[in-house]
Amino acid sequence: MELVFLWLVAATCVAVIAHLKGRTIWKWFLYGFLIWPVAVIHILVTGSNKTCPQCASDIPRGAKICPRCRTNLAG
Repeated sequence: MELVFLWLVAATCVAVIAHLKGRTIWKWFLYGFLIWPVAVIHILVTGSNKTCPQCASDIPRGAKICPRCRTNLAG
């Protein structure tokens, strides 16, 4: 029973860190629940996402144009 609690706490920690970096919380929670030792390392070395100022969608770092609304992000 303690092992299941530890596993849930670890998965929650992964999800919270992912949320702080602008990532999808439920995907990272599931990833952390399945293999949390790998997920912790993965989220710690993963960079943050940027947010489009026009449509507020997550966009890759270095993008010049938002893939969703086509807003020019270079200027």
